[in-house]
Parts: sequence; structure tokens; C-alpha cells
Amino acid sequence: MKKKLYILSLLTVSFFISSCAKKETAKNEVTETTKNTSNIELNDKQLSLSEIETGNTEVQELAHMVTGNGFMELPPENMATISLPISGRIVKVFVTIGDKVKKGQTLAEVEHPEFIQLQKEYLESKSNYTASKSEYERISDLANDNISSTKQLQESRNKYETAKANFEASKASLSLIQVNPETIDQKGVQSRFAIKSPIEGSVTSTSLNLGKSVSPGESLFDIINKSHMHVNLQIFENDLPHIALGDRVEFNLISHPDQKFDAEIQYIGEKVDPDNRSVEVIAHILKPQEVFKEGMYVNGTIHTQKRTVATLPETAIINRDNQWFAFIKKGNSFEEVRVHKGAEMNGLVEILNPQDFPNDNSVVTKGAYYIESEIEKTAE
Repeated sequence: MKKKLYILSLLTVSFFISSCAKKETAKNEVTETTKNTSNIELNDKQLSLSEIETGNTEVQELAHMVTGNGFMELPPENMATISLPISGRIVKVFVTIGDKVKKGQTLAEVEHPEFIQLQKEYLESKSNYTASKSEYERISDLANDNISSTKQLQESRNKYETAKANFEASKASLSLIQVNPETIDQKGVQSRFAIKSPIEGSVTSTSLNLGKSVSPGESLFDIINKSHMHVNLQIFENDLPHIALGDRVEFNLISHPDQKFDAEIQYIGEKVDPDNRSVEVIAHILKPQEVFKEGMYVNGTIHTQKRTVATLPETAIINRDNQWFAFIKKGNSFEEVRVHKGAEMNGLVEILNPQDFPNDNSVVTKGAYYIESEIEKTAE
């Protein structure tokens, strides 16, 4: 009985080994078939119908074209929101929405008792400063002649330094409302002061009218200057290696789709958006136009710096399962070669692995998709 079981076990093991060997052989045959389906031999009739042309990779100047979209915006220094640090009542308004203004131009005039108090404090602090300075200088001279005591000198110095600090603070308070202290020195206390524009530009909003009372920090005017607008584009992370500062950006607007405008990259973001894997690119607009408005949607194309690279025409390359291939002609046979693509421009494709292509005019430059279709028929 044991002998029969032993023989049965041997037969079972032999059958298992034989089955594995057959499966491995079948697997190899399938693999070999798959490999062979990428190569094909065409007959003379097929060749005459294919219009296949051959050549070599060629060295060309090529730039990578990177596209992105975004919006038009102003740099912070070209936008101004004007408010006051003190309360006031509007007594004159000189501009309205749409008006163009220059830097330092008076936009409105305001009056308030607080302004009069600031001037009074300025004149008093100036008087105390002048007096304490003179007294300190007098005591210093006496101290040098050993006439005054050290205590008197210290007290005089303390009064002088306190008066000086109060005087500087009062001048700074006037500067906050753009009032020049020298005007008060010359003309005395004024009842009203001017609201002036800190930048040149256009008034985009205001809610002022005569007699209106305004509070500290309340927005009185918004002014923008469109002379230095830029476009803010979002490009994909995998396009980063192809762009650089100074690259030219060509863009258009939804409102003017047939017009092209130029900009130049001045900033490439340091952070990748984790949601869409994009990076911020800011390009300065070279020639601002009146039609430009902050927040406009833009479509942009970045023209990267040209490089001397090996290329093939786009008709030489086929896509199969998200991989790129070209063909080498050997008589009536065609062998595929994997292509590592780079930039694309004007019907040319950068080849990153030119060493894999012969230099004997055997690279198929036209008709690659015809060869691919014949391979697919064979595979069926």
C-alpha cells in the first residue's frame, strides 16, 4: 500500500512540474508575440500606399510652449485707499469717480476741532522745545565754568529732552494728515486741511459729499494706477523646468480674444498648490492698454528661451498607451524605438534620447501612424 502511495505522489509532482513548464513556455510565447507586434514588414503594395518618408533627427532651435490662465492685477504700490487718522467734516470735494489725479493733488478739504487742537499742541510743543533748548545750553555753559551744579545740568537736560520728544511727536501727528508744520509756522492755525492723493492714477470709488462727517479709518477714496499692471498665471508643476525669469508671455483677454498682448516673467512662485499641482507665475505687462482692468481673466502662453536640440517632425511620432514611439526602416521592415519627448514647437518635437536613433536616413519622418495601423491589424 505504501508503495502505491509513493508512486502516486511521484506522478502528482511530475504532473505539477510539467504544468508549470507549459505555463512558463506559454507565457514566454505570449511575451515574444507582444514584442514582435511592435515590428512589422510591409510588402511593396503597402509601401506604395503608405507615402512613408525617412530622414534623420535634425538639430534645431526650439522653445517649449507653456500655457496657463489666470487674471490681471495691480501691484500693491499701484493701489491706494485713502482714509484719515482723525474725524472730520467734508467742506470741499474736488474730484469724483473716473477723474485722473496726480500724486499730491488735493482731493477734498476737511475741518474738525481735533485738527485745531493738533495745531495748538504743535505750537506749544515748539515753544517749550525752543525755551528748554536755550535753558539747557545756558546751564551747560555755566557748568563748564563750574558755576552751576551737576544736578541743575541734569534737570535742564531732562526738560530739554522731554520737550524735544513732545515737539517731534506733534510734528509726526500733523504729518499723518499730510499737513506741513512749516505752513502753520508761516500762516498760523488753520481751520481746515487737505486730503491729498498719495499716487498718480484714476479715482475708482468715493462716497464723499459736502457736509459729510467721516470717522478715523473710513475709506474716502480708492485710486489705482494701471501703468504697471501684471498678469498672474497658474502653470502646472511639470512645466516648471521649462520656464525662467525674463521669458516672454503672450496673452489675450476674453473681451478681446483676437488681440495679443505681451508681458515678461518677473516672478516664479516658491509654493506648489497641493490641490491642482500648479504654481503662481507673475509677468509684468510691457505695454499697458486702456482696456486693461484689474481682475480680467487672461489666457497666457509662455515662450521659453530657445535651445539647440535634436528634433523630429511630429508626424514621425506615435502615441501608444501614453508612451511615444518612432520607427526605423530596415528594407521593408520597421522597428520601433521609444521616444523621450521634450519641447514642441512649429510641428517639431524635441528628442531627449537622440543617441537611440541611427544617422543613416532610416528614421521614418512621415507615415508613422500608417505603420502603427498595420501593426494593430497584425496584432488582431
